[in-house]
This record gives sequence, structure tokens and C-alpha cells, in this order.
Amino acid sequence: MERQTVTKVPKPATRNHSVQRQSAAPSSPSHRITELQRSIGNQATQRLINSPFIQAKRAPQQIQRVVEVRPPGRGEASAFDRRDELIARMNAISAATDFTLDGRVIRFAERAGGVANNFEQQMRALITRAEVLPMRLITSAGTVGGQNILVDFFDEGYVDLDDLLASDDLGFQLNLIHFLTERANARNYEHRMGTRFPDPEFDRAHRAGSDAEAELLRNVIGDPTIRFNYEERRPNGTAVLAFRSNEGYRVFKVFRGAGQARRHSVIFVQTRDGRRLTVDQLRAERAAAAAPAPAAPAPAPAAPVPPGAPGPELP
Repeated sequence: MERQTVTKVPKPATRNHSVQRQSAAPSSPSHRITELQRSIGNQATQRLINSPFIQAKRAPQQIQRVVEVRPPGRGEASAFDRRDELIARMNAISAATDFTLDGRVIRFAERAGGVANNFEQQMRALITRAEVLPMRLITSAGTVGGQNILVDFFDEGYVDLDDLLASDDLGFQLNLIHFLTERANARNYEHRMGTRFPDPEFDRAHRAGSDAEAELLRNVIGDPTIRFNYEERRPNGTAVLAFRSNEGYRVFKVFRGAGQARRHSVIFVQTRDGRRLTVDQLRAERAAAAAPAPAAPAPAPAAPVPPGAPGPELP
């Protein structure tokens, strides 16, 4: 979602933060390789690492395929104990996928007899990526730098579960797909979470999230021309994301209530002629316009001519 423009407060030393990592001990193999690299140079070290003598001793690389939920730091407004609410909402709007929690890890299984919608397809793809995509669940009471976040906070990995669940089903899908796609498009997100990502990298990831929303809208509405259009933060704090169709209408996702602890998205359509519709109303209008016109009734058969009746007058 949007990046929060706030100043982060210093973190206490006791905070349980996922990006804290233990440095290698001086006697560790990685330390010895680092010292060797400093002494004989990068190219020579790389040749040595790639030699059969070293490769035979290296452990096979483990590819993790995980979307997972995590608690925030100690003393923060945690929603981790409500993680089952997230899974229940995902299952309620899925036709062919059963999502489950395996510890902290979100997994899925295909549900017999259903056809997966685009939300399910995108979630399956995110879950089976090589990167770990963490969500640190907080409540609407959680703040960063004294300010409430809007659905999620990219740099710290927070997800406001209250905001996420407050939206209707389409808003929930759009928001969840957006911020998970953002995280999937940031290199090594799991281990850099808690740092300030460079603006160009965030902008690319954010655009990927908006494009993923457009893909979902194309599927829901049945219009392959929908594209991300623009976004803005208005002076009153209202956040707007707009998507445009070649048919002339726009779909808006709007977050109002700036300054409130809990905020949810509102989705509506503005037509070419200025009317405001729900997405369901738009779908009904498009379906009616695409329906074939009823066939003209066949002409009634001519009345039979009784025997002996005079025929038509001829010139």
C-alpha cells in the first residue's frame, strides 16, 4: 500500500525484531572465506568456492516457499492471536482453495469441484514463490512514529488486521494482493524488513502491487482493458487509487477517515457520463449490453382461403 511518511522512533534494544541477525563467529567457515577473499581477491576466491572440493562439502540449497504470519515486537499492539480470522476470511471468498495455517505458515490445498478465481490464483502464486513473505499482524491501536498505519507498513512488515478485515470482500482481496505483491517484488524482503528501502525500489514494488490489483479487477469485471491509472493523497488525508477502462469508466478504491485508528477501503465505479455505480451494478450493465438482441417474431401465417372464395383482383 502507500508508504507511511513518518519518522520512525528509535527501537529499544530488547525489541524482538526479525531482521536482527547473529554475526559469524571468527572461527566459522563463512568468516574464513571472507578473510581469504580479502587476501587473495574475489576472482580467486570464487574459483576456489566453485571447485569440486568445496562444492562437495556445501549443504544443498533449501528453497523456502512461504507466506507467513508473525507477531510484532514485544509490547506492540499484536493481532497475532487473531491470525485465524485472516484465514477464515480468505476461505470464505474462495471457491476452489482451502487455506490453512501450519504454525505460522499459510498453506493451501485445492478444493474439489470448484474453479479458482483470480484472487485464489494470485494467492497460490505468492505462496509458492521462492521468497519468504512475512506479515507482522497488529491491531488498529498500533502506530509507527505516533501515527496509525493504513492497512500495512512496507518497511517494517506490519499489517493492520483491523483495517484489512474492515473492507468488503473485493477491498479485502485487492489490499491483500497489493501488499503481498509489493513484498514479493522487493529483493530479499524478509531479511531487509525493518530497514529503509530505497525509494526507487519501493516505487517499483508499489507499482507491481497496483498492477496486481488491476489484474484482479479485470477478472472480476470481465474487462481486459482495465489498467492502473493514478493515485493521490488529498489534503484531507483521503487516499485514492484509480483504475481506468478503455470503455471510459474508472474504478476507484478510496480510504477516507484520515486520523481514525480503523480505516477501510470503499470501491466504486464512475461511468463516462458521471454516474456512480457499484462493481456489481457495472457488471450487470455490461452483461445486459453484451446480451444478444431478441430475435424478431416470425410473421403470422396467412389466413387460409375458403373454397370458392374469389381470388385476388388482377390488373
